[in-house]
Amino acid sequence: ARSKRAPAHWGARGAGPAAKVKRQLLGSWRLVSFVVVDEQGTVIGRPYGREPAGKLTYTRAGDIWAHTGQAAPPRAARAANWYTGTFSVDVRRRVVRHRVQYSSIAAWEGTTLLRRYHFAGSGRALTLVTLPEGPAGNKVRLVLRWRKMAWR
Repeated sequence: ARSKRAPAHWGARGAGPAAKVKRQLLGSWRLVSFVVVDEQGTVIGRPYGREPAGKLTYTRAGDIWAHTGQAAPPRAARAANWYTGTFSVDVRRRVVRHRVQYSSIAAWEGTTLLRRYHFAGSGRALTLVTLPEGPAGNKVRLVLRWRKMAWR
């Protein structure tokens, strides 16, 4: 039988708030919504339409891979994005860090993407929101909503 204990690199015996969040993140998530919002939270864009496709997976070993795109046949050159790397959690800031190793966007390779996280629905729903980045801070945010996928 597989151990339910968190890996040692998660902290002392897998205890504490960061380990708890990491356990909640583990598994695969299906993208249900991807929108761009302005400073007031008004939706100003839907990069992949009203029904985007995507999958986000976090592993016990600390790996992550993410794929987002259009569910309908692509109409643009950039109809999908993907990346893979590792992740860590900053509980105090409620941020998950995605350290990108490989990506369909070359400029992301070797960078860390910061995403504010929020769980809902008994941990079965996850919202990730981009943080301000760059010298002036980007005023628009990407808001990605995910639903936990059932194990088969």
